[in-house]
Amino acid sequence: MKKFIKLTLLIIFFSVLIGCASPKRKAEVSFELVEGSLKNDTVALNVIFSDPDNYISEKIYIKLLDQDGNELESRNYNSIDDISLLVYNELLSETSYLILVSTLLNGDEIVLNSYTFTTKKDSNIKIYDAEDFLQMSQDRNGNYILMNDIDFSGVQFTSPFTSAFNGTFNGQGYTLKNIEMTTSYLYNGVFGYVASGTIRDLKLENISIGTNEDPVITSSSTKTAILVGYQSTSLSTIENITITSSQIYLESLSQTFIYSGIIAGESRGLIRDIEVIDSYVYLKSSSNAVVKLGGAVGYINESSEIYDIKIESKIDFQLDSEISNRDNHDFNIYIGGISGDVEPALKKSSSISGIYLTSEINVLSLNFNYDETDYGTHTVLIGGLFGSIDRNFDNIYSVSDIELNYNSENKDNTVKEYISVSAIAVSVNTYNEISNVLVYSSSINIQLTFEADIEVSEYVINSPLKRHEFFTFQGSSILIDGIEKKEDLLMKIDSLDGFFTNDFIVQLINLD
Repeated sequence: MKKFIKLTLLIIFFSVLIGCASPKRKAEVSFELVEGSLKNDTVALNVIFSDPDNYISEKIYIKLLDQDGNELESRNYNSIDDISLLVYNELLSETSYLILVSTLLNGDEIVLNSYTFTTKKDSNIKIYDAEDFLQMSQDRNGNYILMNDIDFSGVQFTSPFTSAFNGTFNGQGYTLKNIEMTTSYLYNGVFGYVASGTIRDLKLENISIGTNEDPVITSSSTKTAILVGYQSTSLSTIENITITSSQIYLESLSQTFIYSGIIAGESRGLIRDIEVIDSYVYLKSSSNAVVKLGGAVGYINESSEIYDIKIESKIDFQLDSEISNRDNHDFNIYIGGISGDVEPALKKSSSISGIYLTSEINVLSLNFNYDETDYGTHTVLIGGLFGSIDRNFDNIYSVSDIELNYNSENKDNTVKEYISVSAIAVSVNTYNEISNVLVYSSSINIQLTFEADIEVSEYVINSPLKRHEFFTFQGSSILIDGIEKKEDLLMKIDSLDGFFTNDFIVQLINLD
């Protein structure tokens, strides 16, 4: 009761300050709570400024105070353009907080507005068995805690989150194992669709989406991964996860899109501290859906951030297009050991950093099945790290092998083909400096059944904004129909000592 009185007095005090400043103040600040974001330990707010007369000319200060009036955190911004989403984590449950937004005017701090909120009750729901896990579908905002390992052998499994999950799942280091998924949904994975939710401290072992003998077949679009099919917002977090001996076997007739990876099909949130061991993705497409396929994440969207990941993966892709399964003539296929396609970062600080990659990419067949009516553009980008990336990345260690079997005959040359293979990425489009990227070793092997104009390089093929430096230790090997293509575009180093600045990578190299 005393704390509530203190907070009330604080609100009254700052309201008076705001009121006193109001005759001079021409800037307005409002707050909008992000739906589903207020939890027992987290809150997210959109901060909306209206300053048509440029009243705010100094720095903006946003402070978080506890219910006793103690300042817990202060953030400084140079411009209102730098402020949009405000996220606070690691809060106490059932506790009231006050947010203050202020600026300077003639050396005096002027409070522009304040906002109060109270976190929710910490009501963890304990998960003991497979039935408990599947029952999570009844409350997609719950806070769940795994109490022991769960073996799903013999259990008919459907992800409890085919719709958006906004809660938390704390695995406490326990393991979910022997899960078999046999039906395709728009969002496939143990956790199908995560919006503002958090998944952490969990191990997955022997998770299967389809099998070699009986792959999952879909005729519609899909975002498929072992862990999360779709991580849909920047408010979501996936951290401290281990995925072992897991596999995806997927066949698609879709004419729209297929995004697939081992960690996530599409990511828009934070992914960090992940280990993928001995896991595999097989995708066969018989149509002209947009394919974004990666060892970690199929499609990394603008708000996603990826840090400290070890990946040991294999990708097999097969395109055997059937004319009856397509209604236009364009193909867009992006494949990468980390991710097929990476968008520009929403925030300048967002990066992909600390990746230790061992990958094998096999394009078993690339058959567009041309006929006399075909036209349009066929784009295939295959990279040891990324098919295409439009942002900065750093501290990456890679051992990659790529094999491409081209077996499609374009007799009349009526279609424009852009087929490219790179040990790093086909396209890198960023002004930012890329640093500490090492292709420890790589091999590229191209087999041509028919004549084709395929660009192949150990370096980036398309880098329009800036030329970057990439390094190698053992070098690369490129074979096209058994004929060696020699390049010397990567800078060779003799020792890994001091090369990486990321502690995660340094530790892994020292272990090896």
